[in-house]
Order: sequence, then C-alpha cells, then structure tokens
Amino acid sequence: MFILDVREDNKWNKGHIPGSVNIFSGYLENRIEEVPRDRPIAAICNVGNRASLAASILTRTGITDVHNVLGGMIAWEKAGYEIIRS
Repeated sequence: MFILDVREDNKWNKGHIPGSVNIFSGYLENRIEEVPRDRPIAAICNVGNRASLAASILTRTGITDVHNVLGGMIAWEKAGYEIIRS
C-alpha cells in the first residue's frame, strides 16, 4: 500500500505515518507521476476532507484503488498508532 499524505508541510512536520509520502493536495495534479499505479493508495490528511479531494483527483487520472483514511491523522494519533515527528 502507498500512503499518500496530502497535508501542508507544516502539518506533515508535526507528525506523519512512517513510510508515507507527502504531496500537498494543491500540487497533486502536477506531481501525479509520483503516485504509483500498481498498488492500493491510502490518502490521508488531518480529518479526511483534503484526502477526499485527493482521491477524486487520483480517480480522474485512472487510479482506481484509492481509499480515503476517514478521521485522518487526528484519528490515527488518537488510536495510538506510530507517527514520526520532524
């Protein structure tokens, strides 16, 4: 699975999922070639709004195995899952 974090840099630096890749949702269309097409994509943001937008952008480009992580990083951290802080 490819974990795509679509938050702004300052939020990414405050904490992100190990192994995730950060591409701000506003730049996603211009950086679409950085997203693999051969595995599932999990899009994550703070709560799910930007990730939903990112999932829509990815789907429009033909990437169909896309999932929005509901609750985003807020839910991830509350659940006690690992995060990396820069």
